[in-house]
Amino acid sequence: MRAETVFSWAEDGKYEKMEDHLRIMLDLWKNKYRKIYERPLRRIVGEHADESVRCAIILHDVGKLARFYQEYLMKRLKGEKGSLRWYRHEVASAAIASYIAGYDLPGVEWLNLVAAAVLLSHEPILMGQVGEAGERYFTITQAYRSLQVACSKEVLELEGVSVINKILKDEGFQCEVREKYTLPDIIDALKGMVAKVAVLGDVAVSRVRVAAILHVLTVIDSLSASKTRSSNDDGGTFISRGAKVAEVVELI
Repeated sequence: MRAETVFSWAEDGKYEKMEDHLRIMLDLWKNKYRKIYERPLRRIVGEHADESVRCAIILHDVGKLARFYQEYLMKRLKGEKGSLRWYRHEVASAAIASYIAGYDLPGVEWLNLVAAAVLLSHEPILMGQVGEAGERYFTITQAYRSLQVACSKEVLELEGVSVINKILKDEGFQCEVREKYTLPDIIDALKGMVAKVAVLGDVAVSRVRVAAILHVLTVIDSLSASKTRSSNDDGGTFISRGAKVAEVVELI
């Protein structure tokens, strides 16, 4: 699949290219919201606050590059029905971010905060699914089942990774997203990230740091979606639509 046909959203003849979505988000951060959020973020997250936000933006939708997900979006683009079953793209995105943190750039601790923020970036959707299952938590077992849906022979195949890698390089990050990941590897990486963020060290501090990155990521994600998807994506634009109703000037 050519990079220009890799989508982040599609429905009934309308679509949003992955690269456009990410570059709009980065532009919003750099030219508008960094001046609002960077100073308080540095107090909470540390000196790598800016890198944390930019990296979270770039990696938050990488799970949508799964061949399984792109095939789903192509069906939606044609107006056909598609099913993701239990696949959650943010779980895949977080697992890949965790892999980068654990194997490609070990020792870069703020990457674990990024991976955790990405994992929670669609928390209302996750919690809705957990509620339907009658369970209190989204478990590693559920994460495994979610990822397994998109795997062929225990391998998660991605398309259009050149889009992500070009942006990572443009932003000065010394890492790349691979075209293939084995399911055991990314699950182990996800487990490692969860242990570092939610078990080891000062958990309360980690939660605050993750929440700070998560807040900025979800706001900018919704604002970017509202620029390209308009009212066609209720889920992706609910934050920006709510801000306009509430007349929150900062977000409009």
